[in-house]
Amino acid sequence: MGTTTQTIPQQSAPAQVPAPAAQRTIHTAQLVAAMLQASPHVSDLIFSPGRPPQVERSGHLVSVLVRDLAVLSAEDTARIASDLVSAKVKLDDQQ
Repeated sequence: MGTTTQTIPQQSAPAQVPAPAAQRTIHTAQLVAAMLQASPHVSDLIFSPGRPPQVERSGHLVSVLVRDLAVLSAEDTARIASDLVSAKVKLDDQQ
């Protein structure tokens, strides 16, 4: 009965770590407004890390192109969620 061996290739120089992306500020209110204006038939707004902002239009997910924002980072989505929760709390307090 033979044994199987696996050769692990030698690693070359360490992978280059990309430079941090330039810090950008995403204004939640402007982003939400742009998403709502993407189509007259928007039913859902979707914020997912690693993906562009998306809307559901007539049962289909559609990416919304926003200048200088190819995809949302985890930090972007956390900030957007925090902004939306804060806005809801303010609205609830006004009632």
